[in-house]
Amino acid sequence: MSHMKTPVGKPFTFVHAADLHLGTPFKDISTALEGAGKALQHATLDAFDQLVALCVEKEAAFLLIAGDLFDGPNRGVRAQLRLQRGLERLHDSNIPVFIAAGNHDPLKGGWPGSDRWPPNVHVFPPSANKPFPVEKDGEAVALVHGVSYSRQAEKNDLASKLARTESPNYQALYQIGVVHATVGTYEAHESYAPTTLENLRATGLDYLALGHVHTFTVVNEADPVVAYPGNIQALSPREMGAKGALLVSVDAAHRATLEFVELDSVRFVEEEIDLGDTDSLAELSTLLQEGAAAAREEGGARAIVLRVILKGRTPLYSQLARPGDIEQLTSELREAEVHGTPPLWWNRIANATSPELDIEALEKQGGLESELIGLARTLSEDDALLSGFADEALVDLYKKPEVARLLGPRPEGAELEAELQLARDLALDLLKGGL
Repeated sequence: MSHMKTPVGKPFTFVHAADLHLGTPFKDISTALEGAGKALQHATLDAFDQLVALCVEKEAAFLLIAGDLFDGPNRGVRAQLRLQRGLERLHDSNIPVFIAAGNHDPLKGGWPGSDRWPPNVHVFPPSANKPFPVEKDGEAVALVHGVSYSRQAEKNDLASKLARTESPNYQALYQIGVVHATVGTYEAHESYAPTTLENLRATGLDYLALGHVHTFTVVNEADPVVAYPGNIQALSPREMGAKGALLVSVDAAHRATLEFVELDSVRFVEEEIDLGDTDSLAELSTLLQEGAAAAREEGGARAIVLRVILKGRTPLYSQLARPGDIEQLTSELREAEVHGTPPLWWNRIANATSPELDIEALEKQGGLESELIGLARTLSEDDALLSGFADEALVDLYKKPEVARLLGPRPEGAELEAELQLARDLALDLLKGGL
């Protein structure tokens, strides 16, 4: 489909956010995290305050919220009050807010308190009706389209309801669509309002502001720009790393530059620690403290919820595998961090270590273990055999969950002999019942 555009206009900036889930309780957090409750309870609301501050600081022409402003129909009083104050601050700064409802906050259930929101707030209906023009310093700069969910389990392509306005008054403006939708397949997210990049291109819009996927993702870089900003605050340890919103700068030629701005107040971090030849609890403690320091550096001034995975072959395997020992270790670390600044909470320590193997002793004792070690040696001494083994057996081996836990994904460009040794040791562990 061809859309005539005249890309010339006044430069402006807007903010694209989604999946705020205001007031949502955190999931998969250890009940032993004393002192973390208050910070976690306020985290989504603090991130929203940062979102509002970003809009004001950058003098944004408008704010887009692409779905899931709330997590469900039970919206807490605290969340509603913080939202009201933030919207009023944006109103006082002459910043319009455009909201498209998503699968967690469909319009069907009603939005308590929305009738008292300031007049700068616009919630799109389930049908893509008349778009909203936006002015900056008295000059029209953009036209914002959008469509909301009327029900939670929306399986229709809502984005296909959006279309560029071709009227002479608006045709040359930068035109944006706001919709909570799924483009492609995402393992962590059910497919709601599924659409395709082809359908998004067919809208003729310049920018598609999407929500639903909780990870910052640029689906298409231009013609049109299609992006997910991710959520502004992680909601569980599965959502690791920085969370925030997109600051989008549009120049006079309608070229958009995207900047991801971190807004989260609590960050989930996962560190993998290879114990290798570590043979004392003192060494282990040092490694864990170094892991905590690295997590703090990643988070900056934010509170950290930390999960550590212990890996590698270590003499400490037997002790770490004893019931209760990991829990005691975690408890000690939590006590040491009680007064840490910024706060760091040890959520969990996962033991994925393996015992050391005495290859020489296993080979001497005979049996299946000895035959396996001999087979591995034969393969390592013949390049052709080793290459065939890698192409057949190793490909299947890396698909097994036991291997994924011990070795992780198969590395690109791995040395075949090193892979053979890992496969041999994994098989020996399985024979010993060590996994």
